[in-house]
Amino acid sequence: MNSNRKYTFIIFTILSIQLSLAQNKIQNDSIKNNLLKEIVVKGKSKSEIVSEQAIKADVITTKNIQNEASTLTEIINRTSGIRVRQVGGLGSNANVFINGFQGKAVKYFKDGIPLDYLGSGFNINIVPVAILERVEIYKGVLPTYLSADAMGGAINLVTKNNSKNYLDLSYELASFNTHRATFNTLYIIPKTSFFVGFDGFFNHSDNNYKVNVKIVDPFTRNLKDVTVNRFHDDYTNYYGEFFGGITNSKWADLFRIGITYFDIDKQEQHGASMAEPFGQVVTKQKSFVPTLLYKKKFWNQKAYFSQFLALSKLNATRIDTCHCTYDWNGNRIDNPARQGEADSDGSLSNIDFKNFVSRTYFSYSLNPSQKIDANLVYTTYDRIGNDPFGSRYLYSGRDILTVPAGYDKLVGAVGLESKIKEKFSNTFILKYYYFKTNGTDALFASPTEEQVSNSSHRFGIAEAIKYNLTENSFFRISGEYATRLPENSEVFGDGLFEMSNFNLKPEQSINLNLGYRTQKMQRYLLEINTFFRRATDIIVQVPTNVIFLQHQNFDKVKGFGLEADATINLKKWLIFGINFTYQDLRLFGITNPNVKFLEDSRVRNTPYFFGGASLKTIHKNVFKANDALQAYWYYNYVNEFYLEPIPKNREAKGFLGIGSKANIDSELAIPNQNLHTIGLNYSLNNDRQSFGIEVKNLFDANLYDNFKIQKAGRSLHFKARFSIF
Repeated sequence: MNSNRKYTFIIFTILSIQLSLAQNKIQNDSIKNNLLKEIVVKGKSKSEIVSEQAIKADVITTKNIQNEASTLTEIINRTSGIRVRQVGGLGSNANVFINGFQGKAVKYFKDGIPLDYLGSGFNINIVPVAILERVEIYKGVLPTYLSADAMGGAINLVTKNNSKNYLDLSYELASFNTHRATFNTLYIIPKTSFFVGFDGFFNHSDNNYKVNVKIVDPFTRNLKDVTVNRFHDDYTNYYGEFFGGITNSKWADLFRIGITYFDIDKQEQHGASMAEPFGQVVTKQKSFVPTLLYKKKFWNQKAYFSQFLALSKLNATRIDTCHCTYDWNGNRIDNPARQGEADSDGSLSNIDFKNFVSRTYFSYSLNPSQKIDANLVYTTYDRIGNDPFGSRYLYSGRDILTVPAGYDKLVGAVGLESKIKEKFSNTFILKYYYFKTNGTDALFASPTEEQVSNSSHRFGIAEAIKYNLTENSFFRISGEYATRLPENSEVFGDGLFEMSNFNLKPEQSINLNLGYRTQKMQRYLLEINTFFRRATDIIVQVPTNVIFLQHQNFDKVKGFGLEADATINLKKWLIFGINFTYQDLRLFGITNPNVKFLEDSRVRNTPYFFGGASLKTIHKNVFKANDALQAYWYYNYVNEFYLEPIPKNREAKGFLGIGSKANIDSELAIPNQNLHTIGLNYSLNNDRQSFGIEVKNLFDANLYDNFKIQKAGRSLHFKARFSIF
């Protein structure tokens, strides 16, 4: 109790000091300075404001790239410090690394709301760029309005917020029978404040690209390398949201009701690795999600209140009932002893997930240079289902999935933002985390059918400081003591290929960031950032065998990193960009004598050096007035890294281990990778219509991703887009 009082005293002392400093400064500020400040702020776009705040954020504005055939994951992958890892082609799961952290340590938001309530329906691997205004990527500390238990940062997908009638359509046709379409519209009823709209998209791909695999030679019985086509990896999804509401009324600046529905049908080619292919395993998801959003400013525009509510019901099924196996040539091998491919016992699971989310945000401007805000996010999950082929209790024989499982999570944050003389800005945040789970561990069926329950709570603190050297350059530093709670999907599994683990503990980490940024408008932008991480009980997804995955706690990881990013306008029509990232994340404090030799080894399956470059040409009024012709080239490089931890003395030698090979079995290493993409697009009528072509993986290089799963080779993409304003 004394300890709690001590921490409470320290926290409120810090708050009081900041309040006093800012208040004293305000009394000395002149009206002229305040007016100048307002003019400066109004002159900047929302993207510029976010990217130049004390909290580190990279902002990708989609306006200049929405005509390209690039996917959202590819665009994010071109950002320094970030790698997006996938387990296949279009529609496969995507795992984002931000400054070394991965998985659920990185949180996802849609317009500031945690994305969990939309399941896989709004995954970054399928969301079209055309429906987004910008993508905000936070590295380390999150602002108060993105209250979440994130350790590695977050990605906030900000959708277009139009105030006029519009209709936007796009269609993409690509290799591997890939089709992608978007349809987005808004209609404001004349002479009223009422509006209605629709956002929707469709994706399909056969994902039947070539891969290199090992098969058993029928004559020698030895393994041999062959090239085959993926033959059971179709993906189809539909997503649509109807919405309507009212704006600028006396009682609401915005009142919006939405109804979202999505449907996903996915064939599964393999499990956690490519060792065993499947020929009939299918997974499906569908969900119906009503939402409500309310926003209002009051008290002379000083106070702002926002409330979001969503209640979703998601159904997930897996069909794995083939008495057979398949080889990589697509041949079926009957085996009456098996009831399934992925699981020899088979599966016909049908699981319902119910999710409720409430997000409440409030802010109040104490004065022109000081704001206090608070955010509270409460989520609940309930799971129940059945599987006639699934695990059962030892004595009663009852299907384990029929036993309800529940998960509650509460994350709250209070923040104070202060500015002094346009030179110094500071953000101080307090956080609280709580979660509770109950269910049954599917791995260890209990004869007494006792439920497993777990709960925990933590406190967190964060500070971000920015100092302006000049009008166009600044330093910023941030630090936090962060907690990441186990997610419901990590605890329960997904009922498909992820197994449950009720023994997961919260992750905790000390994170420090230091950065410098300078720019000259229309000429160049340079940014350099360093980071330090010291984390315990990191939760990672690891294979338990060749088929299934499970989330487990790593003991301790620490490390540092350096990233740099530069954009240079060589000419008015020619833009060059380059970035690189080096991160040295290592295990420490290993107590198990059997693996003590791995002390100070790199974290498994994590790239430690990667970078990229880009070159764009933009010519306007080429063939007619208000048209534009753009050509572009993107390059990505990933240095060799390791699937498993290896002793430090066997790592690649030389400067930072770059450019040389490790002294290990080649099967444990993912080799150096080089990806080139080129494209050309032409737009008319001030970008209202556009037509483009893009070639990905120009040189048809062998590229690998999560746990050495091979990615697609060269592919050709055509895209057309039409807008009516």
